[in-house]
Amino acid sequence: MVLSRLCDDIFKPENRLLSEALILNITSDDCKTLAETLKKLKERSTCLKKEKILALILAKRFEFLQHPKLIKNIILPASGSKTITNFIDKVLKDKFEQALKLNAVIAAKIDSNNAPVRNSTAYPLIYNDLDQFVKAIKSTRDNPFQQINDDWKQCYLDKPGGLKKKTGQDNFLALWSCLIFDLEVGVANLDDISWYATLVLNLYMHNASYRPPVKGYGKAQQREMDCPNLYFRSQNKHSVSRLFKALTTDNKAEQCLLPRNEDTFQLLRQNTTDFTLNLAKYDVYGYVMPNQQVNAAYFSLPLAYSGLRSNIYVVTAIAIDFFLSSQTPLLLVEKINKELFIPANQKYLKFSPWVLQERIVNAQEVVRLMPTLKNEPYYPNLYADLTNHRHDTARQLIQLSDAAKFKRIHVAWDSETTCLEITFYNGKAEDSENYSEGVTNVIINFFVALLNHYLKLAGFFIHVDRRQSFGFNRITITNTTNMCMRVSLGYEPVSFNPIFLKALSSLDVILDQNNFLDKTTETLKEGFKVVEKPRKGEITDKTGIQFLKFMRAKGKSLASINVAQNALEQAPKEVGYEQQAFCQYINFIASKDPKLPELLPSLTVIDINETHSSDRNILVMGLLRNLLKITSKTINESILINPQFFIHSYWASLFKLIKFFKKGLALMESHTDYPESHIYNKVLSLVDDICEHLILLRALIYIMQPKAEHNEVLTKLKKREIAYASKMLQLAPHHQIDLFFTDNGQQALTTCLAVICQQINGVYNTASLNEKIHASKKCYFEFGYYLNQNLKLKYAPSAAQAEIIYLDIRDLKDNISLAAIPKAKAVIIDNTHQPLLTTQGLSQYIHDLLNKGIWVVIASSLLKHEQVGLDKFQAGKLIILSPPGKQLDNNLRNSLDAITKNAMHPIVSIYFQTMNKICRDKYALFPKVSKAGQLVEATNNVRVFQAK
Repeated sequence: MVLSRLCDDIFKPENRLLSEALILNITSDDCKTLAETLKKLKERSTCLKKEKILALILAKRFEFLQHPKLIKNIILPASGSKTITNFIDKVLKDKFEQALKLNAVIAAKIDSNNAPVRNSTAYPLIYNDLDQFVKAIKSTRDNPFQQINDDWKQCYLDKPGGLKKKTGQDNFLALWSCLIFDLEVGVANLDDISWYATLVLNLYMHNASYRPPVKGYGKAQQREMDCPNLYFRSQNKHSVSRLFKALTTDNKAEQCLLPRNEDTFQLLRQNTTDFTLNLAKYDVYGYVMPNQQVNAAYFSLPLAYSGLRSNIYVVTAIAIDFFLSSQTPLLLVEKINKELFIPANQKYLKFSPWVLQERIVNAQEVVRLMPTLKNEPYYPNLYADLTNHRHDTARQLIQLSDAAKFKRIHVAWDSETTCLEITFYNGKAEDSENYSEGVTNVIINFFVALLNHYLKLAGFFIHVDRRQSFGFNRITITNTTNMCMRVSLGYEPVSFNPIFLKALSSLDVILDQNNFLDKTTETLKEGFKVVEKPRKGEITDKTGIQFLKFMRAKGKSLASINVAQNALEQAPKEVGYEQQAFCQYINFIASKDPKLPELLPSLTVIDINETHSSDRNILVMGLLRNLLKITSKTINESILINPQFFIHSYWASLFKLIKFFKKGLALMESHTDYPESHIYNKVLSLVDDICEHLILLRALIYIMQPKAEHNEVLTKLKKREIAYASKMLQLAPHHQIDLFFTDNGQQALTTCLAVICQQINGVYNTASLNEKIHASKKCYFEFGYYLNQNLKLKYAPSAAQAEIIYLDIRDLKDNISLAAIPKAKAVIIDNTHQPLLTTQGLSQYIHDLLNKGIWVVIASSLLKHEQVGLDKFQAGKLIILSPPGKQLDNNLRNSLDAITKNAMHPIVSIYFQTMNKICRDKYALFPKVSKAGQLVEATNNVRVFQAK
């Protein structure tokens, strides 16, 4: 119980619960505990009189519990980790003294020896006086949000993010407990249960799992950290896959491919290849049907390449639906608790209905006092400016790298992307695949450690993670092919660039001194003598199996980053100490049975006087400002609904967002007092927090309102997207434009190929197609595999010979003219790297294609860039443009509509609407869209910000 914990903590210097106790109505069962605590307070001679007054305030609140209608609510700011004394002296400050002066009766009853009262018989009188005292305090607080306490704000802003181990486990368990409390009461609609439970379960789960090697970064749960660096779509050990199997089977050792979008499968199975024939032997949930024999070679990666799998949220919702079809919600909870290893003794406070209602009323009252930020303009075209920021970073790093003239590494950047490709030894590799993969991991992990080491020495609040995929808010690094790593840039400040170059320079020197391709290299001989034979193809226990297993196992390999960073940070800082640390790192991972240490603290931190944040800082003025405005609108909208169910969950989301809103205001008001990288850290952590809880609250608003038709929510999103595409591509009314969604980006690419082939052929069976297809080398490498292995379509060696051309948005800079594709009937453009349709020359190129009677399809993944780096919802988008006088066949349109409806649950649609509203690129120029999907131009009173 809250008060019991308060009594335990009341004498401790770190008292987190005090402010919570002040705004809660605690049950009368705790009165006895309170009396004992007050007795202890009275007996402590060192206890300050202000602490005793605070205890008396709590006592008064307990007395009122006998008369609920008379309960007085005290709204005070959070005190963080302050002591009770600091809470009174610093938080209330002059207000406390003012209250004492206003209530002379109380002041007279407190003697100079810190006795609580002169005479215990005066308690009833003091109670009456305390009422006035409470009113006096409240009268000095016009608006708790407009007067954010300077002391708390400074404490929050000064504290480095890395000092607190923030995995999100506590938040997840609290939300899960609230959901359990709600399910005990009962919720009739199983679809609501499935989707809200899915949101909670996936709140701290990502498509690309990772393992933060330091405190304070990310919210990877233990289930992700146990299987790090996995990608949901292609690896069945991912935590979402494991959860699905647990809910749909009795943990039998059955092969499961996960559920598929059945409408997509029906469209693609018309091409009767070995792949589709084998896939047809699985049921819609991904399990082998009775009496069927399958060829396992057709699955795992080929299945991922086909894009048939449902998205990460739909998978979980399907699993919960499957379980609830025969079981109760509470049995579902038991099953999930077991699967996720949630402690049985994990206890969270459950409030009585009237207490919970009082808490909600109090929170809603706070919301009414919150600033709405109506006078703060949105940052328009935010995503475009954030993307340009990353492009500028990449461009500068390329220039610095070219000037450095590296010997052993090469840095490349393809415009329209936010990634750098860095190759080692010109991409050369040993004949042994095992050896090359292991060495690639060795080099990448040491570079990650080296970069983090230099950042710590410089006092930067930036940390680099190794993580698959790209497009996150923070910088991440992963392998692509052997002897190559991809660096996905985030929103790092300009002052980060010289440190990145320093790490590259050090790596180049180390790779030059330690040639991994030279078997006679003396510096590597000792550490790598155990892998000499594996280079020749033989692996035994006495040779290199320990090394190869270590550096090919994702968990152990990632943990070796800590090994390298420890070696760097503990080495004497002499010239060339990086080489010494590298040799220690190599010898460690090549040793027998290595024991992985925790990351030790850095011995030396050098302050390089990093540039401070400015008023035009793109992170604060753009991303955070827009997110806070959307948050303000959402929580104000939420207090207008009557939460008849999911009431505990509603309270938890609302309370958290209020807390995050306060932190966001503190950042906006004082960010210029801190270095850029510090603000980078704080803002991005807060963006994650706000977005995750914003999803929950907006879902609850949808659930609690009268149900709209499914397509009504989806239609709003489609109209916005169509209006934006029409505007950016300058399409005329006679240009037919169709827009659809899929479960993921790969599904969008493969589905549109099947559709456009059938549209051109006029026969809706891809097995009879004669069209030749050419795919650019810059397209997803999986796509070529899909063409050759799955669909068995004809592949043209050059664009000039092909009838269907598949391009990446990056190909446009190569000036692919119509003359270069004389036989083209359709052009498919993958714009995942630049989804805003702002690429120079794109509009004109599309007009030229359409005027020549060529179909145009724009396909993209919405996972990468169109969700503020959150990595939560998989989705794909298709824009099909018909040449003048033509239109998409109704059968194909109906198929794509069915795929869209299956993929885009209303909650998913609401999510992407929210992302669009935050980024503003599709709102700033034309905030309103008519019922027909046409644009309504904005007024001229919109203030426009420019990126720094």
